[in-house]
Amino acid sequence: MDIWPTTCPLDWGYATVSFTPGLVEANPVARVPTLVTDAGEALCDSTLALMYLNERGDGSLIPQGEAQCAMWSMYGIADGIIEAQIGMRGELLRPQKEQSPEYLRKQRERIERCFDAIEAHPD
Repeated sequence: MDIWPTTCPLDWGYATVSFTPGLVEANPVARVPTLVTDAGEALCDSTLALMYLNERGDGSLIPQGEAQCAMWSMYGIADGIIEAQIGMRGELLRPQKEQSPEYLRKQRERIERCFDAIEAHPD
């Protein structure tokens, strides 16, 4: 397995940036992580990489039955938190006079709802 470190300049949130060589060729979405299979297929999403690794391994990464539904539900909520945080980070990297307080508030509210949902299901 090869691991290629990536770098991203701080203006990624509001400007087109130069990508680590090979990233956009393998993954036009330019999302990290990207897992490139032995067959050369780029899995440009953490969920897809997890599913691929689960199948390649002993299948123990993803639970079965009802536990799988609960896991995917929490995974979706956690993914929403990450998306909101990335959006906020990108917005905060913009010049201050161009930032949208409404957008930042919307993302904070989304994060709070997600944490409330997680706390409501501690099991």
